[in-house]
Amino acid sequence: MDSEYYTADVINFLTKKGTTFSIAADKDAAVMAAIKGLVFWGLFKTEDGIETDREIAETVHTMNETEKAFRVIVLRWRKPQAELFEPEPYCYHAITSSLECTAEEVVGEYNGRGQMENVIKELKGGIGMESLPCGDFGANAFWFALGVLTYNTFVLQKELLLPEEYKAKTIGTLRWSLIGIAGKVVRHGRRLWLLLATTLEKLNIYRQMRKRCMVFG
Repeated sequence: MDSEYYTADVINFLTKKGTTFSIAADKDAAVMAAIKGLVFWGLFKTEDGIETDREIAETVHTMNETEKAFRVIVLRWRKPQAELFEPEPYCYHAITSSLECTAEEVVGEYNGRGQMENVIKELKGGIGMESLPCGDFGANAFWFALGVLTYNTFVLQKELLLPEEYKAKTIGTLRWSLIGIAGKVVRHGRRLWLLLATTLEKLNIYRQMRKRCMVFG
């Protein structure tokens, strides 16, 4: 559950019912103090074993009103840009849980709670469906259908054409890293050539995508 359920009443109720839970924790003063006390951080990997830019650690915490202590799994990652009035170099995400599994598995269970939210966010922010073009229902329905078709094509591209490490990336990231590359089409030796200003690594990704297109086509 999201952080609005991070209350003593909810945790006590679930504990009495014997229900396991994973709830995003509010980063209040007590939780941040517990996070600051963490010493041992490990590299966080996805369920597929892919390394990320995040670190993971675990501690035990309790509220004054809760009857039992509970686990707190914490993810941290460096801020992409330092903030002038905030010396803290990391961003944090904390999850309280009663699950008896590894910390990585707790994160996986929590992240699976509402993937539809990410789909909606991608449709709105990544595809541009946050607003409709006009007041006509039919035109708006057609516009939104095009957006959904674009999103589905994007997901299909990630699943069938791109390397494994790209499957969790958003359309904004792919647009910046793979699509928004400078290039030009030239004619040479009675053939058309696409010249790209990119690295050899990305060029190999384009070649791999082209081969897979020929296979699935």
